[in-house]
Amino acid sequence: MSEWTFTGTRADRTRVEVHGCDLFTCRNGKIVLKNSYRKNRPALGPAEL
Repeated sequence: MSEWTFTGTRADRTRVEVHGCDLFTCRNGKIVLKNSYRKNRPALGPAEL
């Protein structure tokens, strides 16, 4: 399993934050399946320069 956060700024200057995780199924030491799940958060308002 891995957890991650993506942050960025849209063209209209609102900030984006997405939390997610990847779940891996392994067999014989190799990844055979990866599932990703994400949760968008509400827009955070304009980004400051």
